[in-house]
Amino acid sequence: MRIGPNGIVEMMSGGRALSPRHVRAGQHRPRGEKREKSLFSIPLTGPPAMMREAQALAQYRFIFVVDTNTRLIAGTPVSFASVAVCSIRTGIEANGETLLSIVHPIGYEFRGLASEQERLAWLLLQDAIVGSPDFDGAARYLIVTDHAQNCHAAINARDEPLFEDAMLAERLTLGYATSDSGSSITQQILRSCDRNARKFLRDVESGAVDDTNLFALNGGPITHFRGIINTNPGESQTGDIPRFRLNAATPFLDPWCAG
Repeated sequence: MRIGPNGIVEMMSGGRALSPRHVRAGQHRPRGEKREKSLFSIPLTGPPAMMREAQALAQYRFIFVVDTNTRLIAGTPVSFASVAVCSIRTGIEANGETLLSIVHPIGYEFRGLASEQERLAWLLLQDAIVGSPDFDGAARYLIVTDHAQNCHAAINARDEPLFEDAMLAERLTLGYATSDSGSSITQQILRSCDRNARKFLRDVESGAVDDTNLFALNGGPITHFRGIINTNPGESQTGDIPRFRLNAATPFLDPWCAG
C-alpha cells in the first residue's frame, strides 16, 4: 500500500497498482475485546482511493444525512426523519480549501409503523431525490445513516431492498456514520439531525406541533404522513444546495393516498 501526501491510497502488488472492486473511506475506534466501532464508512465511487473523509464525500454531488427517531405517543408509534443536504468541494474546485454547505430542508413524519422506520425514511428520501427536477442522472448521491450498517453492502449491490421490495435507485449509495462521540463531518451532521428529530417528536407530544397537513393513508404500512420543509432553517448556510423537496405525492405512497 502506498499513501500519497494528499491522502490518495494505492494498493500495490509486485510493484503494480491494483484496482479493488469495493473501496471505503472510514474511521474506527477500538473497544477492548469487542469488535472495533465504526465511526463512519463512506463508499468510494472509484479509484483513486482517498483516506480523508472530505475527499471521499466530495466524490458525490450531494450528501443526504438522515436520522430517524420514533416515540410512542398516545399508544401510536410516531416517527420523524430529519434530513440534512450537504455539498462538499475540495482541492482546485475550492481554491485549495474544503468548503461545506449544509441545510436542513426536509423532514418526514409518519405514524403507525412499529419497525423498520429508518428503512422507510430511506425510501421516502430516495423518492424525493430521484423525483426532484434538480436530480442529475450522471451524478452520484450519497445517503448517510446510522442504521443497519451490516446491510449496506448488500443494499448497495442491489441484492437487498431498501424497504419491502423497493431497491436502491441507480446513482444512489448508502454510507454510514454513528452519532456517538466523534468529530468527523458526517458524525456532527448526524447528531444535528438526531437533535432535530427528537425536538420535533417532543413538540408533537406536547401539542406544540399540531396535525396541520397530516394526511391519513389507506391500507399501506403507515396510517399518517406529512412532509416538513425547513425543519431547522436557522442552521442553513450559504451554498448551492438545490430544493430536494417532497412533492405532493411520492411514488411509494401513491397507492395508499386517501382520495
